[in-house]
Amino acid sequence: MIYDCAGNNITMGQAIKYARKGSIIVLVAVFAGMATVDLAVANDHELDIKSTMMYRHDDYVDGIELVNEGKVHLRPLISKTFAFKDYLKAYQYIDDNRETTMKVIINVQEK
Repeated sequence: MIYDCAGNNITMGQAIKYARKGSIIVLVAVFAGMATVDLAVANDHELDIKSTMMYRHDDYVDGIELVNEGKVHLRPLISKTFAFKDYLKAYQYIDDNRETTMKVIINVQEK
């Protein structure tokens, strides 16, 4: 099972490309515009694509368990970290790198 929580053509394309035959891809995001994904590959790999607009409590519990068990590593998901005083730079970074940014952290404890 693959969860795409970014909702863009790059991550959804990667999910379809790298999914094993018969996998389920769950889109937990909202695309800003029309998606352009390779449905031929999805069809060939017999993928099941589902979508949802919200998380359930159980999803958070499952996610926390996966992180605690070392099955999901969060560090590679962080694109860049900014101090709180640089929060405007953080938002500018996101705007400038929209297609390649996963998560940007604003550290409220760092002045």
